[in-house]
Amino acid sequence: MGWNFYLVAFFNTVKYGKYVGTDVIPKVIQKSKAIAHFFSGDDKETSFYLLPSERLDKTYSFGEKYANYFDVIFFSPPYFSLEIYPGENQSTINFPEYEDWLRGYWEETIRLCSKCIKRSGILGYVCGDYKDEKWNLVSFTDDLKRIALKYFDLETEMEIMWNGVKTTSAARKKIRKSRKFISFPNKGVKRYLSSPNFFIL
Repeated sequence: MGWNFYLVAFFNTVKYGKYVGTDVIPKVIQKSKAIAHFFSGDDKETSFYLLPSERLDKTYSFGEKYANYFDVIFFSPPYFSLEIYPGENQSTINFPEYEDWLRGYWEETIRLCSKCIKRSGILGYVCGDYKDEKWNLVSFTDDLKRIALKYFDLETEMEIMWNGVKTTSAARKKIRKSRKFISFPNKGVKRYLSSPNFFIL
């Protein structure tokens, strides 16, 4: 959930009325609820799930509950073995091999997004290539995009520069200074935001 940056942005928009977020880190969910409480009184509704996105459908029938519901789905997926966070439900613990992770985490998440997004909705995510622990370049962007294109049409691919971000010297060597924002309208549909429902992974 972007450490709640997206949630704060949601509360500062007029357009969106419902926010649904999921994360596997309990502290992120706790802080999300505190932020939502701080902004309470607005005509905005929030729901939070402490669960991996790839298990939402099996656990909560999420695809049925939110079928054709969201105008926007936005997230920055974990960078497989580069971004390791604490917790037993991290995608790399559930899928320690990259190809399994692409199928089990990424494709299941994208499949769920395709069930939940409105016909006129748009999916967007931020990602970038990186070097693994053996310093091999991982074509992360292309791998994610290839799977997303099974369910969505490509609309936009923009380069984002991160020059102002401070990192350790080891991280600087592994992470490229640019990321890509990639957006996909639902298959065969031009982007058009009609009503205000927002899902953040």
